[in-house]
Amino acid sequence: INLVTSTAGELVYDQNTRRVAWQLNRLPEDVGSVAMQFEIELTPVASDDGKYVELVGESRFQAIDENINQTILQTAKALNTDLQNDENAKGKGVVRK
Repeated sequence: INLVTSTAGELVYDQNTRRVAWQLNRLPEDVGSVAMQFEIELTPVASDDGKYVELVGESRFQAIDENINQTILQTAKALNTDLQNDENAKGKGVVRK
């Protein structure tokens, strides 16, 4: 995994658990939004042939809104090589030998 950028906070990759964590203790007041991105590399194995392969497992976002004292929790489904959100790549990600 290649940790590319984070506009705020700290981006960490744990090789043992293969997890990326983005820690942002407080959203900067003068910033409308923050973002992070990273790159992954996939080396398919023979058993992946003819299948969509998982790239990233389920993602989870959790924050506390201190103004209303509530937890915000959002999850996103796992992302595989089908890339369903990319109209140009959708349906083209089947792994081939």
